[in-house]
Amino acid sequence: MLERLAVSIYAAWLMLGLNQLGPIINVDEAKSPYSNSRRLITSADVGNNAGRAPGASTPGGNSPKGKDGKLLYTHPVNEVGKSVQPEERCRKHLK
Repeated sequence: MLERLAVSIYAAWLMLGLNQLGPIINVDEAKSPYSNSRRLITSADVGNNAGRAPGASTPGGNSPKGKDGKLLYTHPVNEVGKSVQPEERCRKHLK
């Protein structure tokens, strides 16, 4: 179920052309600035509560912070990742 949901989200990102702004990057496994990608995912535990999930477009009180207390997912808007080919599993989902 979760994998199907993730692929649906990734497919929506493709329809928006976000693959032109970088690859899908798991922030739990990569270092900032995450290849300047605009397609960031996380495995952060939100206690099965979607209301606590971090929002990449609007950071809030529940957004994950580093040891220094700064938000983890902020980045200059004019710095974007390199364009990548659409992921095969997402293209299949679009058919």
